[in-house]
Amino acid sequence: MLAAIHQLHYLPWLRYLEKMARADVFVVLDDVQYTKNGFQNRNKIKHACGWMYLTVPVRARAGQLLSEVEIAQVNHWNISHWRAIETNYRRAPFFEDHAPALRTIYGGTWTRLNDLTWEVLSYLRAAVGIATPLVRSSELAVPGEATDRLVAICRAVGADRY
Repeated sequence: MLAAIHQLHYLPWLRYLEKMARADVFVVLDDVQYTKNGFQNRNKIKHACGWMYLTVPVRARAGQLLSEVEIAQVNHWNISHWRAIETNYRRAPFFEDHAPALRTIYGGTWTRLNDLTWEVLSYLRAAVGIATPLVRSSELAVPGEATDRLVAICRAVGADRY
């Protein structure tokens, strides 16, 4: 069995989803150290003049686990993210098929970054027809760091390939 393992990221990109689709099980590292200014809480979208970043405002301290990071409830970030997505993609093929679900996601009141990113990932996974099961690393409770932890996660999910 082939396992793929990756950190939770905000608005995962196509290669992230491809990695998930090629695996027999996809383990989401949701209990690793949060990285400030990384893709865990931000990503970029295309707009008329190039690229723009969408950043979920968070309250995080050095060394904090991703699972502990709270979303800062400031500036109606979710409304501005939805407006940016809607404005820049409303003419895209199939936008109307996905708009209701995305509007619901961005209309929610999120308190934890992991909950938001899990919801976005789950929706995108279903929307593109990926059937690969998702597992949260926090549910496995495997010890270790770096490569040792990845090996332990693979063993925990019964994978013989990574």
